[in-house]
Amino acid sequence: MGTDFQRLAARFVGAAVGAASRDLVPLIFSSSVSVRSPDASNLWHSGYRQRHLFKLFFQLLIASVTGLLKGLMRTLRPPRFGYGLYGTIKDSILIVTSECGYAAAGDSYKTKYVDTDDDDAMLVVGPVQQCGSRAKLFIPISALASLRIVCIMTVCGIYAFFKIRGSIVSRALILLEWYSWVFSLQWQRNLYLQRILNEIIEHRRIKKIGCIHEMHSYARVVWHIASKHDIRTYTVQHASVSSGKLWYFSYPEETLQGLALPDVFYAFEERVIRLLKPYFPKTTFLMGCSCRYSQWKSSRPEPAGKDGHYYLFVSGLARFDNEAVIGSLRDLLKKSNVSLPLRLRMHSHAEPGRELRRWVDQSRSSGAIEVSGDTSLRSDIAGAVSVIGMSTTVLEEALLIGRPVVQLNHPDYLSYIDLDGMSGVMHVAYDELTDELLRSFDDPVKQDEAKERFGLTHSTVDYKKLFYPAA
Repeated sequence: MGTDFQRLAARFVGAAVGAASRDLVPLIFSSSVSVRSPDASNLWHSGYRQRHLFKLFFQLLIASVTGLLKGLMRTLRPPRFGYGLYGTIKDSILIVTSECGYAAAGDSYKTKYVDTDDDDAMLVVGPVQQCGSRAKLFIPISALASLRIVCIMTVCGIYAFFKIRGSIVSRALILLEWYSWVFSLQWQRNLYLQRILNEIIEHRRIKKIGCIHEMHSYARVVWHIASKHDIRTYTVQHASVSSGKLWYFSYPEETLQGLALPDVFYAFEERVIRLLKPYFPKTTFLMGCSCRYSQWKSSRPEPAGKDGHYYLFVSGLARFDNEAVIGSLRDLLKKSNVSLPLRLRMHSHAEPGRELRRWVDQSRSSGAIEVSGDTSLRSDIAGAVSVIGMSTTVLEEALLIGRPVVQLNHPDYLSYIDLDGMSGVMHVAYDELTDELLRSFDDPVKQDEAKERFGLTHSTVDYKKLFYPAA
């Protein structure tokens, strides 16, 4: 049922593209209905959709209404989006979102995703205050131009709703998700990117374009523009790839309507290539290690986990991940017969919701749990007996420095991190974790296996390697 629903969404996107003007096609392929990120909406979690259908319908209905209010606020007070051009543009350029980079010494800009020299060409886009010393403010999109796009997209949504065949309930859910994206003007940021990238290409002889993300919303705009100008495109796997990350999986209904995919894709291992190849038939896959992970190449196991001081629960950015991890921690405390040393480390930008946040604060105040504060991630992992989580890459990092991992499963939510078949990993339902299980878990980690799984045995893909594989 999950795949059928994704296919229905792809047909919706294909129909919407058929009804839209050509300048809006890249935006449609960057929409939440085409990207289908479970991070952004519970609509894409098949378990949640099946078990909480009416709740989901009202959530999406409210999101559409609040989207109108957000769109109005963004029209009255336009976000200050900008861009920065760094290095020297020769025949290649790397596209970086400002959230994934930082202003470096002098007049340069860096990202941990792809190592660059100061003269390597880079386009940074995002909130102007994050775009570094060369930041320039985009001219805000006029209210009239935004209204035009909203009207066209609204009509495209209605057309697609009636054009495709399928359950009326499923089509209604997709339409509401579409409208929450359209009305809130979330597409504006990608429209800015579309304009500046077209402008750069028109004035520079660019032959190669790369992105630090493979199929994220903005990357789809980049691939589309590059394809239109017959420019070769490159990307590198930046994190774990699994069947739960739905944005990797497009369908013929989208590609036949013009959804562009990267030409060259560096992956960590063969199993990733086998998973993705059916959905990227014309893409050349190569082996490589992400710069994000290369820091672990020389790492050695920390002292044995039995010397640890606590059991470390780690949550990711997505709200569903926090619900599962904190919910499991709370459930463990309720049914535990012994006092266990428990520590929680949350993502720095996590928004778990007020009720969960209140529980965390109360549990910390009572001494039932510790909450990680100023300590580094590595020191938190090193001090743990084992690391418990659901979909965060911290689980991978724990294995790389020799800590066993308990991966939680939740019937409502998709899993993002594929650790199946690895030593030092135990899979447990989020509400079935017990103190006995934690204390008895004794499966040693094989660090060499983890390094191979996460691409550390391959050469690191820096700027030069990305664009010049044979160099």
